[in-house]
Amino acid sequence: MSDISSPTSSQSSLSQDGWSGDSKASSPASSPEKAPDSDSTTTGFFFVDPMNTGKTSTQYSQARQKQAFLAKRYHRERKQAAIQRLKSTKSASQSTTLALLNPPGAQISRRNKEFIDEDQRPDNSEAVLRKNTGTLTTCLGEGFKDPFNSYAIPMTDSMHMYLNHFRIHGVGAAYPLNVTLMGTYLWRDLISIPALVNIFCFFSARHVAMLESKAHGTSQSVQMSISSSFQFRGSVLKYLNDIMGDPTNAIAETTIYAIASFVTIESSMGNIEAVVAHQRGLKRLVHLFGGIEALPHMTLSKLYQCDVKGAILRNTQPLFPMSARFRSEICHESDVFQPDCDLAIPPGLEDLGVRFAKGLWFTLLDRSMQASVTIFRRLILYFENASLHPEHGLLTDNDLLVVTEHQLLSLSFSADKAHSLNEPLRLCLLLYLNLRVWHLQGLPILDSLVASLQEYLEAELLYLQSIAPDLMFWMLFMGGMASRGGSLHPWFVAHLIETKEYLQVQDWIEARVILTEFFYTHQPGVTGAEDLWNEALLAKSYPYIAPKTTLHVVRK
Repeated sequence: MSDISSPTSSQSSLSQDGWSGDSKASSPASSPEKAPDSDSTTTGFFFVDPMNTGKTSTQYSQARQKQAFLAKRYHRERKQAAIQRLKSTKSASQSTTLALLNPPGAQISRRNKEFIDEDQRPDNSEAVLRKNTGTLTTCLGEGFKDPFNSYAIPMTDSMHMYLNHFRIHGVGAAYPLNVTLMGTYLWRDLISIPALVNIFCFFSARHVAMLESKAHGTSQSVQMSISSSFQFRGSVLKYLNDIMGDPTNAIAETTIYAIASFVTIESSMGNIEAVVAHQRGLKRLVHLFGGIEALPHMTLSKLYQCDVKGAILRNTQPLFPMSARFRSEICHESDVFQPDCDLAIPPGLEDLGVRFAKGLWFTLLDRSMQASVTIFRRLILYFENASLHPEHGLLTDNDLLVVTEHQLLSLSFSADKAHSLNEPLRLCLLLYLNLRVWHLQGLPILDSLVASLQEYLEAELLYLQSIAPDLMFWMLFMGGMASRGGSLHPWFVAHLIETKEYLQVQDWIEARVILTEFFYTHQPGVTGAEDLWNEALLAKSYPYIAPKTTLHVVRK
């Protein structure tokens, strides 16, 4: 038997392969019988001799031949189907790999060598992140599970689900720049440090509760997520206590990294008592390890990130001094922090920060505050440019944000004389970083900054309105965005309306020009500024319209 496309070729092949028991099978009188249930485009033919169908021996021989023919055909079709499945799997795998290695922003920037318009920036909205879940979870397999079981601890279905959520939402919150690159780095540590698995699950469970509450989810689903977060938090504390009970593992780089990651998340959730306690122990561990100079760069980066977030929550200066070695290892540090170096400016941001230099009040600022404003402008330009061109990113780019935040927190103007702009401006710069760069909107960590800003603005309200009403407008806008859902939000909205009317700002276009000439950049999908403006416009006509609390923090 052989596969053929025409009876003529099949006749010669049949005799050569020895499948016909009679030479008459190749005669012109033979008629083809098609194999049952076959596809006419892929199957062959089985030929029988009608002249010999009456002989018992011939019938028996043809029956065996037909049985062999059908068996071979069956195995051939199975083999072809397997080959097709293999090809399809390989093609899907290649497509997934290309999608992961070439995010939409990188593909756009490669097609356009020059800068693209700011409205074409990658959308950071939660809806888009959810829409991309299918692509991001492909590498984890069905049900978001790791097919290789490579984690350091046994995993449950809920842990896989929360880790997948962290992959989508948490990595971007921890590292605003180079999310794909940093996600790969994080997962390398995740599979080797058991405590990190529960730490990231703890963050994700709390974040899921926040999103469900914002989306008016059922109280049962919100409570389930909060309950899961407490379970993961308990597991984290158990792992850390076990590590601290072992002198060999307690003073280790991985232990410092895990505790710093945990304190960073506790800070974002507003657990000030836990932050104070853990930072005290963390400082002792770093000292026993040999000090900050003994830590590798990426571990030190996480330590500084933990330090600045804890300082924001506690409204204090950082615990650890900035390492000169750490700063020297940041690849783009000299480009951003040296004003004499040229820095690319994305379209639409040519006027970013120009009102600071134009204002007569700028000369009244402390020299360190003036320098901070100049550096801050360059940092935002670099951040926006790096968002447009993620393919140029490096592992150390996020450290630029940490260094800037550390510097702002290290400044102290609490003992300033009356009528000073230094402290409220410093607080507003910190708010901008956490709102428009780290995207921590709605998390309790901002409550301390908002309360301090409101206190300073209320004390200097008349002075600010007389000397710098446009600066006051920007400050109130920063406070209004950061306070949404909080008790201080109506205060910011009320005074924002007064300042808007004093400046005679008619629409959002005029308002956006003023905000941009201080510090503001349009981010597609992030509508906090537009929502606040609409709220201010409708506040007098509809005073009952106000944002509701979107996150209920439950403390044990």
